Amino acid sequence: MAVIQRDREADSPRIHVSFLGREYAGARGAETFSVTSTLTNLSDGWTLDLPITADVNADLPGLNLHRFMPIKLAHADPRVDGGKPVPLVMGVCTRVEHHCSDGASVLRLSGYDLGKLLDSCAKPWQRLRGLTLGAIVDKLLDPSWLARNRTDDWGIRGVTGLNRDRVLKLGQRVSFGRQAVQADVGKVYGQLMPPLQTEVGETVGDLVNRYARLTGLTSSQGSFVNVSADGFVQVFNPDDYKDDPALYVFEDHLDERNFRVKKSSLILDGEDLYSEYDCYGSVIAPPQQYSQDRITNPNAGRFFGQSTQDILGPVGNRIYRRHTFSDAEQYQQGFAVVRADWRRRQSLHKEVLIRLTIQGHSMPGPDGKWRPIVEGSVAELNSTRLRIRGRFMTEQVVKHQNASVGTESEVVLRKLGLLGA
Repeated sequence: MAVIQRDREADSPRIHVSFLGREYAGARGAETFSVTSTLTNLSDGWTLDLPITADVNADLPGLNLHRFMPIKLAHADPRVDGGKPVPLVMGVCTRVEHHCSDGASVLRLSGYDLGKLLDSCAKPWQRLRGLTLGAIVDKLLDPSWLARNRTDDWGIRGVTGLNRDRVLKLGQRVSFGRQAVQADVGKVYGQLMPPLQTEVGETVGDLVNRYARLTGLTSSQGSFVNVSADGFVQVFNPDDYKDDPALYVFEDHLDERNFRVKKSSLILDGEDLYSEYDCYGSVIAPPQQYSQDRITNPNAGRFFGQSTQDILGPVGNRIYRRHTFSDAEQYQQGFAVVRADWRRRQSLHKEVLIRLTIQGHSMPGPDGKWRPIVEGSVAELNSTRLRIRGRFMTEQVVKHQNASVGTESEVVLRKLGLLGA
């Protein structure tokens, strides 16, 4: 099988590191790196090695780089747009390892993208009632995270859709779900109305994810949240992009048709599959008012939503499994049905995983144009080795480069249309 195992040195991608007001590339830069990008993760990690000699980068070990030092990574691939650097990560450094030996001294830096900032707890008791998601994000983000308040061209720049798709109804007031109903039911005339507010221990990411999921900001039932390489909080649902044209075609074969695919794997995992998914609710306001001595059913008024599938075990001798759960946000049976079906489709999403090891960090599309391999894009797979042919969503891309394997990408593909939240 004709698969090039290593890029030529002249064709190898390069990473450009910008932090401490300095640029690290070439002899001072990173020859070894790994950057992970996952579609539905709030934050992803990266690692890179910088050389340390008496003349190069010698002052770095003593600069406390692990204390959330802002960093930007750009990626330059000779095959993409003439090798022009494009944003890869904007984030923070949280770990430093200084390795010394008889050979070279290396400083290994690792950290996360800007999504890591959102695991900080929100300031307690900030009122949220009546706000839009855009206003909630503005209220929750610390001013030190915002690019407009900084002088280093780093930080969060705003809220957008996936890949800067701006079809978002950010002016729509968010649905506060169960929290709002409980507050309204619990109020009594003349008493203080229970506020809708941030509480102790809630992270910014928890809150933004919750209200993005409950609010129809995209054309799907709910949304995911992550942070882009150029500093935007992205609110999106992958199902909205399932009909997009494919950006790449992966040819995976045992003959000369194979193009850059070094390894391929199909993983089928049924551990999370059930026959029945039941989302149970609890009573906010009892359907009837009973005197204390007449309450006989502790579950009066409770309800559940159900979604089923008949796929477990052999045909004619099916095996039945049940999954029951509660969802803190739903408070009506219609919502419970939606959440039950969401949980079922999530199990189908986890069932099938295709992993490809690709030579390089880019691939040509159907039009012949080379593009960087990125998460959140649609790809075609033609694999005679796995006996699979179809369209898939790229859920995760890990780009790495080192002396042993050269330049590679690990790509995870998932079925389309199963991530509606």
